[in-house]
Amino acid sequence: MYKIVIANRCECLKKSDIKNHQKFDTKDEASNKALELVKFMNTQCTCKKEYEVQEIFNNFMIKFYEEEKAPCCGNGCGSSCTAL
Repeated sequence: MYKIVIANRCECLKKSDIKNHQKFDTKDEASNKALELVKFMNTQCTCKKEYEVQEIFNNFMIKFYEEEKAPCCGNGCGSSCTAL
């Protein structure tokens, strides 16, 4: 049994009818569906996240990575400046 897991879902996906934890009998079916979903998500979602597929044992994990935000310096400017 092979499964597609969507790790982080943007607002577009939460509103869509795309199901999480889809199960497939063969690795090829799961892989093809995961790639199809990623292509759809990367071109049709309005959030403009960059989704990718990662194979982990019998699962195909779909997720996006967000850049880590720099901490604020405390001046309220919202950046990581060092000026006081």
